[in-house]
Amino acid sequence: MTALFKRIGPLVAIMLATLPVLGVQKAPNTANKNPASQIVGDWQGVLQAGDQKLHLVLHITQTSDGALKASMDSIDQGANGIPINEISFQGGTLSFSSAAVGGSYKGKLNVATSQIEGTWTQGQPLPLNFKRAVRAFAE
Repeated sequence: MTALFKRIGPLVAIMLATLPVLGVQKAPNTANKNPASQIVGDWQGVLQAGDQKLHLVLHITQTSDGALKASMDSIDQGANGIPINEISFQGGTLSFSSAAVGGSYKGKLNVATSQIEGTWTQGQPLPLNFKRAVRAFAE
C-alpha cells in the first residue's frame, strides 16, 4: 500500500499544481445570485373555501432596484388587480399580504415541482398551493 501511495502521491501533486494553469475553475453559483427571480411571473392556485372553489392568479414582478411587487386576481369573483401591500421572498419562502381583502399568504417554493406550497389566511388558515401559470383556467 505504501508503495502505491509513493507512486500516486507525486502524480496527484502534479495534477493539483497544474489545475490553475489549465484554467479549471469552480463553476459560479448563479442559482442564489438573485433568488427573487425564481418567484417572478404568474402563478395560479385554487382556494377551497368550504363548498366554494376560488381560482386565483398571482402576478409577481421585480422592479429595477430588485424589490418585488404583486397583485392578485380572483377569477370566480371577477376581482382583478387586487393590490398586494407587502411581499417578500427569503430563504425560499414567499410571504405577502393584501389590506384590500384582509388576507395574507405564506408558502415555500418547491423547485422540483415548480409549486409554492403554503397557507392563505383570511379569518382562518386554508391550504393554498400556487403553480406556474401556463394558460388560463379552464371553465
